[in-house]
Amino acid sequence: MALAGVKSMKINRLEIALVASCIALVLLLVAVGIDIVSGQLSWIHLVLLFLTIGFFLSTVTRYASR
Repeated sequence: MALAGVKSMKINRLEIALVASCIALVLLLVAVGIDIVSGQLSWIHLVLLFLTIGFFLSTVTRYASR
């Protein structure tokens, strides 16, 4: 077992939200980048990107303040 020396790995909901928002942010940045390169910028991608950035920043500030 690779994790035999680890006593307790507690992963709380805030850390899961942080990882999920990072993944969503990267995927939306890729989608907006593809839209820009193809010349067909979708407004829904921009709206989702701004909402995800807001969620990411609020999650980071909650994680940093604990």
